[in-house]
Amino acid sequence: MAKLTILFDNTSTRREIKPGWGFSALLEVGQRRILFDAGPASPLLAFQTLNIPFETVKEAVLSHFHPDHYGGFTEFLKANAGVTFYVPSPIPPDLKAQWQVLATLKEVKGPLELGEGIWLTEPVGSKIPEMALVARTSSGVIMLVGCAHPGLEMLVQKAAEVAGEVPSIIVGGLHVMGLKPHKIRQMVVKLKEIGVKKLIGCHCTGKEALRVLREELGGDVQSGGAGKTFEF
Repeated sequence: MAKLTILFDNTSTRREIKPGWGFSALLEVGQRRILFDAGPASPLLAFQTLNIPFETVKEAVLSHFHPDHYGGFTEFLKANAGVTFYVPSPIPPDLKAQWQVLATLKEVKGPLELGEGIWLTEPVGSKIPEMALVARTSSGVIMLVGCAHPGLEMLVQKAAEVAGEVPSIIVGGLHVMGLKPHKIRQMVVKLKEIGVKKLIGCHCTGKEALRVLREELGGDVQSGGAGKTFEF
């Protein structure tokens, strides 16, 4: 079984965790806890509010270099020694200098297996290289995305290459906020055709886009929100 906890998002289900623009989530698979993105500021309050000991998280992943996703990592790493931190290549020199003294920094240039049933896709996209976290669960393969700047279809393809099958569940920022409804429907049709069954939209998905997505997938579309947990 795998468990996903949303630590930071545009909406919040917990009064103590203020919503804002950005994303952060914690993936638990077996005994492993992996922080995926860290929001724009320290995620330590979210860990405290949700009664999750942050010092038990020894792996972290950054999806892409936007401050609403990496802004919280420095404080997290300062408070938590011994973290292995995976970031997409190339790393901006100022951030590299900052982080390499706080963690074991791993620059990801291609697909990478983190452990049995857990992978990172290769970073894709020319302007904003972005990678996804992929894990095999009892509910199928899930894919975590930060913003999906290169497009969901591209990231799904890369996830299928590492996992050997298309992810049936996608969680995170789907990057469809502001898209015209017919464009969103076209995307969903393509995703359904290749085997995607469930979407959990966070961050840059947007309320209107979630409504359109639900028209196509019904109850298989859920919204995120800081404090929410999902089990797979």
